[in-house]
Amino acid sequence: MKTLSAMTMLCYLVSTSALLADDQELSPQEQEALMMELGQPGEEHEHFADLVGSWDTEIKMFIPGVAEPQVSEGSSEFELILDGRFLVQDFEGSFAGMEFYGHGMSGYDRIQEKYIGTWMDSFSTGMMTLEGTYDEQAGTMTEIGTTAAPGGEMTMKNVTEFRSDDEFLLTIYTVEADGTDTKLMEITYTRAEEGDE
Repeated sequence: MKTLSAMTMLCYLVSTSALLADDQELSPQEQEALMMELGQPGEEHEHFADLVGSWDTEIKMFIPGVAEPQVSEGSSEFELILDGRFLVQDFEGSFAGMEFYGHGMSGYDRIQEKYIGTWMDSFSTGMMTLEGTYDEQAGTMTEIGTTAAPGGEMTMKNVTEFRSDDEFLLTIYTVEADGTDTKLMEITYTRAEEGDE
């Protein structure tokens, strides 16, 4: 297992060095220094720390043809891993009367210069991969995710509006073949009181 991990790391370092070399004329020593620098968390990672802790959630699911959304409650726990490089979310709730568990991971790839993430849950055996951008002035993150679905690939759009240190709104859309968005759900996260954690 240790040998496999070492080989994986070596392959990563070699491939990353090759990518850096393609973009810039750097000496091997400069490539190594830059690679080590980009492997450290940057300022893009700093706002992840603000989300650590326990959150209460209100979920609104929008069903075509139904005037009012279905409303349910849930909870979520966020924690940082790998010295602040990634934010992990564990979500519990219910949709349409069924228990739901989700697990997500978010990060920022300093080489690709984009936010990245994954999502998996108890309603699927697949994994969604996401890429996104953060508008600091608007306090909004927009991510596009893809996952396998019957009949082909499904595209989703997540828009997260950070309203305050203690509340944010996640709106999830399906992206249709013609590029239009259809709202699927809204999840309002409110920081849990200390006694509720």
